[in-house]
Amino acid sequence: MAHTNHHIYVRTDKKSAKLLKKKSTRFDHFVELVAFVYPLSAIPQLIQVVDGSTEGVSWISWLTFMIAAMIFLAYSVIHRIRPMIICYSLWVIIDGLITVAVLINS
Repeated sequence: MAHTNHHIYVRTDKKSAKLLKKKSTRFDHFVELVAFVYPLSAIPQLIQVVDGSTEGVSWISWLTFMIAAMIFLAYSVIHRIRPMIICYSLWVIIDGLITVAVLINS
C-alpha cells in the first residue's frame, strides 16, 4: 500500500489575512436586527399568559421550543454565529418565561 504525503501551504502574509476577514455588509446588519426583533414577536403571547389567559396554550410545546432554542444557541456559540446567538438567546428567555407563566396560571 502506497502512502502519499499531502502538503498544505498556508499563506500568512498580510494580504492573505485581509482576504480571510469577513466584510460586514448592510444585509449582515439587517439580519442582526431581524435576529433581535423576531423573538420579540412572542411578547403578545407572553403578556396573554402572564395575564392568566392560558386556554389553548400548551406548556409542553413552549418547553419543547425552549429546548430546541437551547440546542441552536449552543450550536451558534460553538460556531460563533452572532445573529443566531442573539436570536436564540432571546428565544430561550421568552420560551422559558412563557412556559413558566403557563404553568403558574393554569
